[in-house]
Amino acid sequence: MMNLHVDAVDDHTGIVPSVLRVLAVNFQKTDLDSTFQLFLDSPGSSLSIDWVVSTVPLHETEKSQGYDLALIAQSSPPISWSEAVVFKQATDAGFVILLEADMSEDVALSRAPSTVGIWRIASHWLPMVLPWVIEQCLERKRLLMEQARSDSQLRDAEYRFEMANVASTVLHNVGNVLNSVNVTGKVLEDLVTQSSVPLIHRMSNLLKEHDEDWMTFLSEDPKGKKILPFLKKIGEPLVGEQQALLKEIQSLQRHLSHVRHIILSHQAMARDHGWVEPVAIEELVAQAIELSFEPRDCSWVTIRREFCQVPRVLVDKHQVLQILVNLFRNAKQAMQQYVQPMHTFTLSIRRQAAAPHHKVEVIVQDTGVGIAPEHVNRMFTRGFTTKKEGNGIGLHSSARTLEKLGGSLSVFSAGTGLGATFTMVVPIAEEAEVS
Repeated sequence: MMNLHVDAVDDHTGIVPSVLRVLAVNFQKTDLDSTFQLFLDSPGSSLSIDWVVSTVPLHETEKSQGYDLALIAQSSPPISWSEAVVFKQATDAGFVILLEADMSEDVALSRAPSTVGIWRIASHWLPMVLPWVIEQCLERKRLLMEQARSDSQLRDAEYRFEMANVASTVLHNVGNVLNSVNVTGKVLEDLVTQSSVPLIHRMSNLLKEHDEDWMTFLSEDPKGKKILPFLKKIGEPLVGEQQALLKEIQSLQRHLSHVRHIILSHQAMARDHGWVEPVAIEELVAQAIELSFEPRDCSWVTIRREFCQVPRVLVDKHQVLQILVNLFRNAKQAMQQYVQPMHTFTLSIRRQAAAPHHKVEVIVQDTGVGIAPEHVNRMFTRGFTTKKEGNGIGLHSSARTLEKLGGSLSVFSAGTGLGATFTMVVPIAEEAEVS
């Protein structure tokens, strides 16, 4: 191999094309005329030449090497245009020149009829044509390097955009959970404030003040006489307080655990696109109900479950759980904004009706404020929201996540004041399908 190169810097971009790789077929350097040899030996040629004796069979080292130029001295029989195309594809050459010694002057240069970058020229024209060809090769090399740099910048931008999406989604989802944590904290505060424990403490202090005559105090003193009857009555309310506190604490623990799973799920998604596994969708729906609704919500909303028996689905359970929580909380807020004595929140699980029936649908239907017709097609657009304090992230990120999992998310609403229906579709696990 002959290596001759000088870096050629593009004045506009500063990009330095690497050495041009040339494949010379069916001739040696000594076969070229002296003018062409001088051109090859000049320091500005920027060429690296591989010399081979035939176009077929090509050695593995010549195949798909990304040659910038292939020079082929025609043999007998000559190479056809179609054979030249195959050769160009095999070597990944940018340009192919077929050299013929016996071409007439009036057709000393011709181009392949249907393929860019293949020419047939008279051999004695090569020293005149080659400088122009080299210039074209350098330009092609520069453009390819520009494209590679642009592709790299695009990948970096896509990565930053994806990370921004992940961050905004995490903040949105964690913010939703923290709202519930705040509600739970307020309930705990009210329970503690209204607790009967301070009364018990006051009675304890009264008994301490009458430590030496407490029996007389309990039987004869007006205040003392109230203590025993009160203690008989307070037992059940105290147990109720304890159970209420325990329930709220467990709810708080679930919310905090959910925050942890949100973060872990998005860390996994950023690292390896999440972990999918066969999951019972009914269990995820039940967990989402617990995370989205409080026991006291039963005073204004009825949750109706219409669950058909379906196979297990193949999803990232933490991501799908968060999607369900987003849908349920959106529905809850929509119903709270539309005042009526009693709302109905309907959840349906069924196998997809349309063929090939290899997916499961979770249908979330509310009786809330509904969606205006002009807004329905924009519900999954990033940044679009119908809420005063919304950010347009939840539904957008939910739809994108489901697409990555092989599912989908759609919405229907008959209009303002007529509620909304969201349909989440997820794939069935293959092992569940087989069983």
